[in-house]
Amino acid sequence: QQKRLVGIYGQSMGGLASSTAFGALKDAPALWLDAAVFDPKEVFQFQIGAAVGGFLAYIAIEPAWFIAGWQANVDLSFKLPKEALDGNPPRPVAVTHAKDD
Repeated sequence: QQKRLVGIYGQSMGGLASSTAFGALKDAPALWLDAAVFDPKEVFQFQIGAAVGGFLAYIAIEPAWFIAGWQANVDLSFKLPKEALDGNPPRPVAVTHAKDD
């Protein structure tokens, strides 16, 4: 009975893990995300683009993403929130995000 009173919170990159966990934990009652990341590859491409320009980021993202996954020794695309939340029952989700994030 008590577990129905505890939701999940995630901020920034923690929001990525929190939203994926929310998809896996069907009994979690609610989710609050603050400036959450939903697609780390998109953030990576944005950061590369800010450093070297959009076109170079477009060309560099696939090799850079491969190298990052190889270095981390994990599948960086495993269970992104979109896949984890797909088919879940409707539950409350609050998303906050500042214009500067």
